[in-house]
Amino acid sequence: MGARGEREAFSTVEVRVSVICTARDAEGTLARTVQSVLEQDMAEWEMIIVDDGSTDRTLEIARAFAARDGRIRIVATPGIGRGRALNLAVAHARANLIANIDADDESHPVRLRLQLQAAQQHPEFGVICSKHVLVTDHVDPVWPEHIEASVRPVDVTHRLTRRNPVVHSSALLRKDALLSAGGYSADRRDQFDYELWVRLAERGCRIGRIEAPLVAKRQHDAQFFDNSPRLAYALASAQIQVRATRSLGGGVPAFALIPLRVLWLLLPRRLRLRLHARRFAGLRDSDRPSRSSPKRIGRR
Repeated sequence: MGARGEREAFSTVEVRVSVICTARDAEGTLARTVQSVLEQDMAEWEMIIVDDGSTDRTLEIARAFAARDGRIRIVATPGIGRGRALNLAVAHARANLIANIDADDESHPVRLRLQLQAAQQHPEFGVICSKHVLVTDHVDPVWPEHIEASVRPVDVTHRLTRRNPVVHSSALLRKDALLSAGGYSADRRDQFDYELWVRLAERGCRIGRIEAPLVAKRQHDAQFFDNSPRLAYALASAQIQVRATRSLGGGVPAFALIPLRVLWLLLPRRLRLRLHARRFAGLRDSDRPSRSSPKRIGRR
Protein backbone atom coordinates (compact mmCIF):
# COMPACT_ATOMS: atom_id res chain seq x y z
CA MET A 1 0.00 0.00 0.00
CA GLY A 2 1.39 3.41 -0.95
CA ALA A 3 1.60 6.47 1.26
CA ARG A 4 -1.72 7.81 -0.07
CA GLY A 5 -3.44 4.47 0.54
CA GLU A 6 -2.05 4.26 4.07
CA ARG A 7 -3.24 7.79 4.82
CA GLU A 8 -6.75 6.97 3.57
CA ALA A 9 -6.77 3.73 5.60
CA PHE A 10 -5.73 5.52 8.80
CA SER A 11 -8.37 8.21 8.24
CA THR A 12 -11.07 5.58 8.82
CA VAL A 13 -9.50 4.27 12.06
CA GLU A 14 -10.93 5.55 15.34
CA VAL A 15 -8.49 7.99 16.93
CA ARG A 16 -8.52 7.45 20.67
CA VAL A 17 -5.60 9.73 21.55
CA SER A 18 -4.31 12.80 19.71
CA VAL A 19 -0.61 13.41 20.35
CA ILE A 20 0.42 17.05 19.91
CA CYS A 21 3.96 18.31 19.47
CA THR A 22 5.12 21.86 18.81
CA ALA A 23 8.62 22.25 17.43
CA ARG A 24 10.95 25.08 16.59
CA ASP A 25 14.52 24.43 15.44
CA ALA A 26 14.40 20.91 16.89
CA GLU A 27 16.26 19.05 14.16
CA GLY A 28 18.58 17.40 16.70
CA THR A 29 15.84 15.73 18.77
CA LEU A 30 12.56 15.61 16.83
CA ALA A 31 13.25 12.27 15.13
CA ARG A 32 13.71 10.55 18.52
CA THR A 33 10.48 12.12 19.78
CA VAL A 34 8.40 11.01 16.80
CA GLN A 35 9.96 7.54 16.77
CA SER A 36 8.94 7.05 20.40
CA VAL A 37 5.32 7.71 19.37
CA LEU A 38 5.60 5.31 16.44
CA GLU A 39 6.78 2.61 18.87
CA GLN A 40 3.65 2.82 21.04
CA ASP A 41 2.00 -0.53 21.69
CA MET A 42 -1.43 0.78 20.67
CA ALA A 43 -2.25 1.97 17.17
CA GLU A 44 -5.33 4.18 17.58
CA TRP A 45 -3.51 7.50 17.79
CA GLU A 46 -2.75 10.46 15.59
CA MET A 47 0.09 12.94 15.89
CA ILE A 48 -0.12 16.62 15.03
CA ILE A 49 3.26 18.32 14.71
CA VAL A 50 3.18 22.10 14.54
CA ASP A 51 6.41 23.50 13.13
CA ASP A 52 6.51 27.02 14.52
CA GLY A 53 8.75 28.83 12.06
CA SER A 54 11.84 26.63 12.23
CA THR A 55 14.92 27.79 10.35
CA ASP A 56 16.67 24.41 10.39
CA ARG A 57 15.60 20.96 9.07
CA THR A 58 12.79 20.45 11.60
CA LEU A 59 9.97 20.79 9.06
CA GLU A 60 11.77 18.54 6.57
CA ILE A 61 12.20 15.83 9.23
CA ALA A 62 8.56 16.09 10.30
CA ARG A 63 7.30 15.85 6.72
CA ALA A 64 9.45 12.78 6.10
CA PHE A 65 7.76 10.99 9.00
CA ALA A 66 4.32 12.11 7.79
CA ALA A 67 5.04 10.71 4.34
CA ARG A 68 5.75 7.30 5.91
CA ASP A 69 2.84 7.15 8.37
CA GLY A 70 -0.61 8.53 7.66
CA ARG A 71 -1.36 9.08 11.35
CA ILE A 72 1.11 11.97 11.43
CA ARG A 73 -0.05 15.38 10.23
CA ILE A 74 2.02 18.53 9.88
CA VAL A 75 0.95 22.13 10.40
CA ALA A 76 3.53 24.78 9.50
CA THR A 77 3.46 28.38 10.75
CA PRO A 78 5.74 31.37 10.15
CA GLY A 79 6.36 31.55 13.92
CA ILE A 80 3.31 32.39 16.03
CA GLY A 81 4.69 31.59 19.49
CA ARG A 82 4.47 28.51 21.69
CA GLY A 83 1.06 29.18 23.25
CA ARG A 84 -0.64 29.81 19.92
CA ALA A 85 1.15 26.83 18.37
CA LEU A 86 -0.13 24.56 21.15
CA ASN A 87 -3.67 25.85 20.68
CA LEU A 88 -3.37 25.31 16.93
CA ALA A 89 -2.35 21.69 17.52
CA VAL A 90 -5.30 21.22 19.88
CA ALA A 91 -7.65 22.68 17.26
CA HIS A 92 -6.50 20.02 14.78
CA ALA A 93 -6.89 17.15 17.26
CA ARG A 94 -9.71 14.73 16.50
CA ALA A 95 -9.75 12.90 19.85
CA ASN A 96 -11.01 14.25 23.16
CA LEU A 97 -7.89 12.90 24.87
CA ILE A 98 -4.81 14.93 23.98
CA ALA A 99 -1.29 13.80 24.90
CA ASN A 100 1.45 16.40 24.71
CA ILE A 101 5.07 15.54 23.94
CA ASP A 102 7.75 18.21 23.70
CA ALA A 103 10.00 18.04 20.65
CA ASP A 104 13.05 17.00 22.71
CA ASP A 105 11.41 14.36 24.94
CA GLU A 106 10.41 10.72 24.45
CA SER A 107 7.48 8.48 25.43
CA HIS A 108 7.72 4.99 26.88
CA PRO A 109 6.18 2.41 24.49
CA VAL A 110 3.27 1.76 26.88
CA ARG A 111 2.56 5.39 27.67
CA LEU A 112 -0.53 6.04 25.54
CA ARG A 113 -2.16 2.72 26.36
CA LEU A 114 -1.74 3.11 30.12
CA GLN A 115 -2.86 6.74 30.11
CA LEU A 116 -5.89 5.91 27.96
CA GLN A 117 -6.80 3.15 30.41
CA ALA A 118 -6.37 5.52 33.36
CA ALA A 119 -8.54 8.17 31.69
CA GLN A 120 -11.28 5.64 31.04
CA GLN A 121 -11.20 4.25 34.57
CA HIS A 122 -10.86 7.60 36.34
CA PRO A 123 -13.06 10.23 34.68
CA GLU A 124 -12.69 12.41 37.79
CA PHE A 125 -9.30 13.58 36.49
CA GLY A 126 -9.15 16.20 33.76
CA VAL A 127 -5.38 15.83 33.45
CA ILE A 128 -3.42 12.60 33.84
CA CYS A 129 0.36 12.78 33.93
CA SER A 130 3.14 10.43 35.01
CA LYS A 131 6.54 10.32 36.59
CA HIS A 132 9.57 10.64 34.30
CA VAL A 133 13.19 9.69 33.80
CA LEU A 134 15.73 12.41 33.22
CA VAL A 135 18.19 12.26 30.31
CA THR A 136 20.79 14.71 29.10
CA ASP A 137 21.83 15.79 25.62
CA HIS A 138 21.62 12.82 23.20
CA VAL A 139 21.74 10.00 25.75
CA ASP A 140 19.10 7.29 25.29
CA PRO A 141 16.62 6.93 28.16
CA VAL A 142 17.07 3.96 30.48
CA TRP A 143 13.59 2.77 31.33
CA PRO A 144 12.75 0.63 34.37
CA GLU A 145 12.76 -3.05 33.62
CA HIS A 146 9.08 -3.24 34.48
CA ILE A 147 6.18 -0.84 34.72
CA GLU A 148 3.47 -1.33 37.32
CA ALA A 149 0.28 -2.87 35.97
CA SER A 150 -1.81 -0.55 38.16
CA VAL A 151 -2.73 2.74 36.51
CA ARG A 152 -4.60 4.27 39.43
CA PRO A 153 -3.49 7.92 39.43
CA VAL A 154 -2.58 9.78 42.61
CA ASP A 155 -4.24 13.19 43.00
CA VAL A 156 -1.47 15.82 42.83
CA THR A 157 -3.66 18.89 42.34
CA HIS A 158 -2.76 20.29 45.76
CA ARG A 159 0.95 20.17 44.92
CA LEU A 160 0.51 23.09 42.52
CA THR A 161 0.98 25.37 45.51
CA ARG A 162 4.53 24.05 46.00
CA ARG A 163 5.76 23.59 42.45
CA ASN A 164 4.66 22.34 39.04
CA PRO A 165 4.06 18.60 39.67
CA VAL A 166 3.32 17.86 36.00
CA VAL A 167 5.99 17.20 33.39
CA HIS A 168 4.35 18.70 30.32
CA SER A 169 5.48 15.87 28.06
CA SER A 170 3.65 13.38 30.29
CA ALA A 171 0.31 15.23 30.25
CA LEU A 172 -2.85 13.66 28.88
CA LEU A 173 -5.64 16.27 28.83
CA ARG A 174 -9.34 16.09 28.18
CA LYS A 175 -9.93 18.44 25.27
CA ASP A 176 -13.30 19.64 26.53
CA ALA A 177 -11.79 20.66 29.90
CA LEU A 178 -8.88 22.37 28.16
CA LEU A 179 -11.11 24.38 25.84
CA SER A 180 -13.52 25.35 28.62
CA ALA A 181 -10.56 26.87 30.48
CA GLY A 182 -9.57 28.90 27.41
CA GLY A 183 -6.70 26.73 26.19
CA TYR A 184 -3.05 27.62 26.58
CA SER A 185 -2.18 31.26 27.18
CA ALA A 186 -1.31 32.98 23.91
CA ASP A 187 0.50 35.83 25.64
CA ARG A 188 3.05 34.11 27.89
CA ARG A 189 6.68 33.59 26.92
CA ASP A 190 7.24 30.55 29.14
CA GLN A 191 5.66 28.15 31.64
CA PHE A 192 2.54 27.67 29.54
CA ASP A 193 1.88 24.38 31.28
CA TYR A 194 2.17 25.46 34.94
CA GLU A 195 -0.12 28.44 34.37
CA LEU A 196 -2.63 26.20 32.60
CA TRP A 197 -2.68 23.60 35.40
CA VAL A 198 -3.43 26.32 37.97
CA ARG A 199 -6.19 27.76 35.79
CA LEU A 200 -7.73 24.31 35.35
CA ALA A 201 -7.52 23.58 39.09
CA GLU A 202 -9.26 26.87 39.85
CA ARG A 203 -12.17 25.58 37.76
CA GLY A 204 -12.34 22.36 39.78
CA CYS A 205 -10.29 20.19 37.42
CA ARG A 206 -8.29 17.51 39.23
CA ILE A 207 -4.83 16.38 38.17
CA GLY A 208 -3.83 12.73 38.60
CA ARG A 209 -0.36 11.26 38.26
CA ILE A 210 0.55 7.69 37.39
CA GLU A 211 3.40 6.71 39.71
CA ALA A 212 5.51 5.19 36.94
CA PRO A 213 7.89 6.90 34.49
CA LEU A 214 6.14 6.98 31.12
CA VAL A 215 8.24 9.76 29.56
CA ALA A 216 11.88 10.77 29.32
CA LYS A 217 12.56 14.45 29.95
CA ARG A 218 15.65 15.63 28.09
CA GLN A 219 17.80 18.50 29.36
CA HIS A 220 20.27 20.06 26.94
CA ASP A 221 22.03 23.34 26.20
CA ALA A 222 19.56 24.47 23.52
CA GLN A 223 16.54 24.54 25.84
CA PHE A 224 14.60 27.75 26.29
CA PHE A 225 15.06 27.81 30.07
CA ASP A 226 18.84 27.75 29.91
CA ASN A 227 18.93 30.36 27.15
CA SER A 228 16.53 32.86 28.68
CA PRO A 229 16.92 35.37 31.53
CA ARG A 230 17.00 33.01 34.51
CA LEU A 231 15.81 35.51 37.10
CA ALA A 232 12.83 36.55 34.97
CA TYR A 233 11.90 32.90 34.48
CA ALA A 234 12.17 32.16 38.20
CA LEU A 235 10.10 35.20 39.16
CA ALA A 236 7.41 34.29 36.60
CA SER A 237 7.25 30.84 38.17
CA ALA A 238 6.95 32.41 41.62
CA GLN A 239 4.02 34.53 40.43
CA ILE A 240 2.16 31.42 39.29
CA GLN A 241 2.94 29.71 42.58
CA VAL A 242 1.59 32.70 44.52
CA ARG A 243 -1.61 32.56 42.48
CA ALA A 244 -1.95 28.84 43.13
CA THR A 245 -1.39 29.29 46.84
CA ARG A 246 -3.99 32.03 47.08
CA SER A 247 -6.65 30.33 45.00
CA LEU A 248 -6.11 26.71 46.07
CA GLY A 249 -5.38 27.29 49.74
CA GLY A 250 -1.72 26.42 50.25
CA GLY A 251 -1.37 28.58 53.36
CA VAL A 252 1.74 29.94 55.05
CA PRO A 253 3.93 26.82 54.47
CA ALA A 254 3.42 27.07 50.70
CA PHE A 255 4.24 30.78 50.69
CA ALA A 256 7.42 30.04 52.65
CA LEU A 257 8.59 27.61 49.95
CA ILE A 258 8.37 30.15 47.13
CA PRO A 259 11.81 31.79 47.74
CA LEU A 260 13.41 28.35 47.93
CA ARG A 261 11.98 27.41 44.53
CA VAL A 262 13.28 30.66 43.05
CA LEU A 263 16.76 29.80 44.36
CA TRP A 264 16.45 26.28 42.90
CA LEU A 265 15.63 27.65 39.46
CA LEU A 266 18.65 29.95 39.63
CA LEU A 267 21.08 27.08 40.25
CA PRO A 268 23.36 26.14 37.31
CA ARG A 269 21.94 23.33 35.17
CA ARG A 270 24.80 20.93 35.91
CA LEU A 271 24.27 21.29 39.65
CA ARG A 272 20.52 20.78 39.30
CA LEU A 273 21.15 17.65 37.24
CA ARG A 274 23.51 16.24 39.87
CA LEU A 275 20.95 16.84 42.61
CA HIS A 276 18.23 15.27 40.44
CA ALA A 277 20.45 12.24 39.83
CA ARG A 278 21.00 11.73 43.56
CA ARG A 279 17.29 12.05 44.24
CA PHE A 280 16.30 9.56 41.53
CA ALA A 281 19.02 7.14 42.64
CA GLY A 282 17.49 7.17 46.10
CA LEU A 283 14.02 6.59 44.70
CA ARG A 284 15.23 3.65 42.64
CA ASP A 285 16.75 2.04 45.71
CA SER A 286 13.61 2.56 47.80
CA ASP A 287 11.26 1.45 45.04
CA ARG A 288 13.15 -1.74 44.25
CA PRO A 289 10.50 -4.50 43.93
CA SER A 290 10.22 -7.21 46.54
CA ARG A 291 9.05 -10.76 46.00
CA SER A 292 5.63 -9.74 47.21
CA SER A 293 5.31 -6.94 44.65
CA PRO A 294 2.08 -6.86 42.61
CA LYS A 295 1.89 -8.18 39.10
CA ARG A 296 3.86 -6.07 36.63
CA ILE A 297 3.90 -5.61 32.91
CA GLY A 298 7.05 -5.26 30.91
CA ARG A 299 8.04 -3.28 27.86
CA ARG A 300 6.66 -4.83 24.71
